[in-house]
Order: sequence, then C-alpha cells, then structure tokens
Amino acid sequence: MKRSNWLAGFLVGGVAGAITTLLTTPSSGKDVKKNMLKTKDFMKETAKEFISNTEQVKQAVTHFIQEGKTAFPQISKEIKESIELWQKSIQPNKKAIEEGIHNVQISVKNLEETTKKN
Repeated sequence: MKRSNWLAGFLVGGVAGAITTLLTTPSSGKDVKKNMLKTKDFMKETAKEFISNTEQVKQAVTHFIQEGKTAFPQISKEIKESIELWQKSIQPNKKAIEEGIHNVQISVKNLEETTKKN
C-alpha cells in the first residue's frame, strides 16, 4: 500500500471519528472544542511520526539493498570455491566407491554363473 493511500485513509478515519464524537457527545461546546483540538494535535503528531518512521524504513531498506549488492558477488564466489573444493575432496572416495561397486557387480555375476551351473 502506498504511503499516500495509507495517510489519506488515516486522516479520513480521524475526521470521521471527530465528527462522530462531536455528534454523539453530551459535553458542552467548549469541552467538545478542547477535545477536538487535542484530537487534531494528536493526529498531526501521529501523522508526522508515521512519515518519519516510513522514511527510516525506506532508508534501512535502501541500505540493505546496497549491502546485498556489494556482498552478493563475494558470497557467490566463496560458495563456488567451496563447491569446487568439496568436489575435489570427494574425488578419491568417489573412485573407491566406483571400484567397490564394480567388484560387487563382478561378484554378483560370478555368483549367478555358479548358481546356474549347479
């Protein structure tokens, strides 16, 4: 939701609340006027805080994106290097496993030939 849409909704809701209060309150005109001024001041401060907080969030997101742009290439490079190192480190085990599988296949074949003869 865009900030302007949210702010407009907030202000319209505040005005609607103020009108409802004005029409349903049993207070005197002076009391109502004081309450409306307090409400107006409160809404004004709340809107300022909202705008300030929105700007802070925007700055934080922008900073996060910039950090990501600078960090991602380095992290990507490190991951690729780690994968290459892992692949090299498993190479001896891979050969041993392939030889073991080959030996098992030969044993199974010999066992099948032996059982066929008997």
